[in-house]
Amino acid sequence: MAAAITSEQVVIACIGGNPETAMIIGSLWSDTSPAPGKSLKEIVISAPDGAVFRYDADAGALSASGMKTATLQASVSVKLDTPVVECTNLLRTATLDVTKGGKMSGNITHSGGQLHLKRH
Repeated sequence: MAAAITSEQVVIACIGGNPETAMIIGSLWSDTSPAPGKSLKEIVISAPDGAVFRYDADAGALSASGMKTATLQASVSVKLDTPVVECTNLLRTATLDVTKGGKMSGNITHSGGQLHLKRH
């Protein structure tokens, strides 16, 4: 739980009803401190640096935004099982193994090593 901000409404609990033992156990959403999600079927985790991890069950959508870098490490493999994987900018890879063909368009520059093309 993040620290409360000035003017944020909070819920407190007091052991034995003694206010000297009060501790914040949650916060209440308001105009100055709105809920991070839009519906009850959305899970949102907000980090202090502005990063947001969001799952919207109604849309079936998972998103993560606001971070500078992201790393996914696995000891065996990572599978992206979907009809389309879209990279909107530079895709850099150490190796490439295309198993079912495909197409490329635009200018391609090759440097270093060999490029073998099969003529039909």
